[in-house]
Parts: sequence; C-alpha cells; structure tokens
Amino acid sequence: MVANTISVFEAFQNKGPQLTLNEVIEICGISKASTYRILETLRFRGYLAKSAQGRYRLTYKLFDIAVVVLGHTPLRKVALPFMEELQGTSGETVNLGIFEEDHVVYTDVLESSRRLRIVPAVGSHGPFHATALGKAILAWLPSETVSQLLRDNGLKRFTPTTITSKPAFLGDLQSIRGRGYAIDNEEENPGCICVAAAVFDYRKEVVGAISISAPATRLSPGRVARLGTEVKRVALEISHKLGYTASRS
Repeated sequence: MVANTISVFEAFQNKGPQLTLNEVIEICGISKASTYRILETLRFRGYLAKSAQGRYRLTYKLFDIAVVVLGHTPLRKVALPFMEELQGTSGETVNLGIFEEDHVVYTDVLESSRRLRIVPAVGSHGPFHATALGKAILAWLPSETVSQLLRDNGLKRFTPTTITSKPAFLGDLQSIRGRGYAIDNEEENPGCICVAAAVFDYRKEVVGAISISAPATRLSPGRVARLGTEVKRVALEISHKLGYTASRS
C-alpha cells in the first residue's frame, strides 16, 4: 500500500498537475478499488483536492513537508547570499544542487531576469552524468562510488553531445578535477549550457554544487571559462562558510 501511494504521488509529479481516477489507474497499473481508496484518503488528509469534474490535484501540503527538509539543510542557507551575488554578476540563472542516490536534486534556483533563460524547477531531478551539477559532484566522490553508479545506471544519451562512453566520462571527471569546474555542453537539453563547481564541508567531503545555466547562444567558450572560474570561486567561499579549510587550485 505504501509503494502504491508513492506511485500515485509520482504520477502527479510526472504526468500532472490534474489527473482523473482512470488516468491514475492507467499510469500506476493499480486496481481501481485500491487507486480510489488511495486518492480519497489523500484527499481526506489534505494532500489532494478534487474538482467538480472529478479531477484530482496536489495541494500545497506537500510543500509544507518539503520546507521542513529545506529548512534543515545548512548548505541552502549558507549558499543563498553567494548565489544572489553570482546571479547579479552573471545575469544568468544560478542553481544549487545535491546528490541523492543516482541523480541530482535542484534545491534552490535563482532565475535570470533575461527574457530568454534556462530555469530548472526546485525539487526537479537531473541525471548525474549529463548535468554540470552532477558531474561537479561526481568528480569528488570515491572512485568505487562512481564505478557502482556507472554499473547500475549506465550513461543514457539525452542529446548528441551526451557522454555515453565510460572511459570518456571518467576522463571528463579527471578534467573537472583539474580545472575545478564542470561543463554541461548541451548534454541534457539542447541549447542549454551549464557550468558548476563542487561545494565541500568541514570533513572535506563534497556536499553539493552550484551552477550557472544559460542558453548556448549567450555562452561562447571564452565566457564559459570566465563563468567557470567565477563559479569555482563562489563554491569555495561557500565551502569555507561550511568549515572547509583547504584550498583548490
């Protein structure tokens, strides 16, 4: 029942924002009786609302739970003023992400004010191998952890520039460690380039990453390098606020 309830929540996350009983049944593959019972229980507890037309939608009660998680994440609180600084100097969207299991989660996004912009949603997921945030974090994880991720998940292709070769991917991680920042060269979404640098805590362990994302039309190779250097600087300042004492070249 717990697994089925989670499947219902994920149906709204992936296919919503509003779904009928039959649509949830089709998406989740759960019996009609079980699906109806779950939907009505969630509605009774305030997690779903139901329209006069019989369509269910998520309420903001889930957001209240998410706020508890975000409120106990020191990285987010520490990083915010530095993200605001980076957004001001770059004029582009600035993102903060953490790594969970086999994907990146966007925990904070400061949106660019430009008309043409790239804006991930807070709480959305990104692939570990095709996002600058993911690669920036993986570059500093233990090699056995990276090897396990590659064995379990592979390297799915999203665009023509997605790295799908294990040797090439490991080589990219080595380059990231050398220059101090990662580049997503339209590897997840065509037309979007991101640069990211890892954030470390007092244990000298990577706890997340900060990135800048923008349309490829605004990011020449020279500007990518300049923004990468700036992201690396800001990530190091955040790390120092978290008690990190080493320096990175």
